Amino acid sequence: MGNKNLTPRISVNLNENCLYIGKDTIRQLGCPSFVCILQNYDQNRIAITPCEEKLVTSFKVPDGFPAVKSKKFRIHSSAYVESIVERAPWMTQSSNVLLGKYDEDHNAVVFELAAPEE
Repeated sequence: MGNKNLTPRISVNLNENCLYIGKDTIRQLGCPSFVCILQNYDQNRIAITPCEEKLVTSFKVPDGFPAVKSKKFRIHSSAYVESIVERAPWMTQSSNVLLGKYDEDHNAVVFELAAPEE
């Protein structure tokens, strides 16, 4: 897979305590019905990958997303947002965008939590 014309992203919204998953992130993964968010805090990054519904850590991709323009994919979790900000203290804006890179070997989009370069 791995479409180079896509710009996978997520947005960590501190005011709403949620994570917005970008449409190109889901497109990059082949438009799965469910995704998992994997955390690798040793390497200070997170990844989004397709998964099965039965996994405890799975999130349902909203019906019609990403094709329907008005659809949004948000995951509400104060604890999860706090755990991200703990590892990325540079996130001080109400909405913080992270650009991801597709990892073909693992069929995942990886997001670095390190501070973006100025």
